[in-house]
Amino acid sequence: MKKILFYSQHLLGIGHLLRSSKICAELSSLYDVTLFNGGTEVPHIKSNSFSLVNLPPLSAREDFKELYSPEGKNLAEVWKLRSSILTQSVDPDCIIIEFFPFGRKLFENEILDFIMHYKARNPELRVICSLRDILVDEINDRITSLCKQYFDYILVHTDSSVLANPFLLESDFYLKGTTTQVHETGFITVNRPDTPKKQQIVVSIGGGAIGHELLHAMNDADFSLKVVLVGGPQIPNEIEHELTHNLRKNVRYMRVCDDLPSLIAESSLSVSTGGYNTLLEAVAVKTYSLIYPLNHNSEQSQRAEAFKRLGLCEILKNIKDIKKMVEGSLHTVVPAPPPLRLDGVQSTLAFIQEVL
Repeated sequence: MKKILFYSQHLLGIGHLLRSSKICAELSSLYDVTLFNGGTEVPHIKSNSFSLVNLPPLSAREDFKELYSPEGKNLAEVWKLRSSILTQSVDPDCIIIEFFPFGRKLFENEILDFIMHYKARNPELRVICSLRDILVDEINDRITSLCKQYFDYILVHTDSSVLANPFLLESDFYLKGTTTQVHETGFITVNRPDTPKKQQIVVSIGGGAIGHELLHAMNDADFSLKVVLVGGPQIPNEIEHELTHNLRKNVRYMRVCDDLPSLIAESSLSVSTGGYNTLLEAVAVKTYSLIYPLNHNSEQSQRAEAFKRLGLCEILKNIKDIKKMVEGSLHTVVPAPPPLRLDGVQSTLAFIQEVL
């Protein structure tokens, strides 16, 4: 059985790791897959079908300019230990790097050393970038050079009928002579059966490091429907304490939901910050969304605007309007969505079969 190593580094949220784990679960049906997680451990991400290796974690401040060890360890020691773990695997046939070189610039040395270590041992090694739907930074000369030198393929997990494939917009990427091939997979979601909707609202903020004002606002709005607040594994203890000691009636709090997509599937409305996984899983199970995009970058706003044009979500711009917007969203007649490519995991597996 051929071997695949998948490298994923989440920083402020956990969306990158969630998407990576869905892909690895699908790939493991045909390949021996190891997923290296470079961020904090996420307890509810487990798998019996692939190996999950949690590296000594590194996280970033909210401006993404500075790394730190959430365990309080010396950074030099953490880098050294991570390198040792990354280079002790059985030689792979394929390496998949999530997001880099289009992000994770602070991890460039580690990632390139990881690739070069195994490339030296297996010149036929295939190196692939797994990329989400939206790029915040422009594709520049450095990114193009890294693609040309280290990557054979880029898998873009989008549907260009909804969100323009960034490579269709960035013609310079092709003009600079790279031979790296770009393939569009469709969005990464998990197939689920249709689920009857309950009269409940699910509220989530991704990993939980930021976006707490949404949880507070939904608790304070005092709805008659059942409201489930999902804090996320990274929510600060003091925020969680404040929430759990001031819950209104009909409001339930959980720090971690082992199967958030199923909870979204059975809910009448999903209220979230609009990350890739939460919004796409809501679309896949036909649950309407109210999106409160966070301000640290434009990714969530761009995605929400695209799906709003399809009538599949509404956007909350002012947290003070939350009660009115939620009540309006609950009464929205959701149109039948146009044909969307939600088969990204299956398409990714099919592509890997072609190139390995």
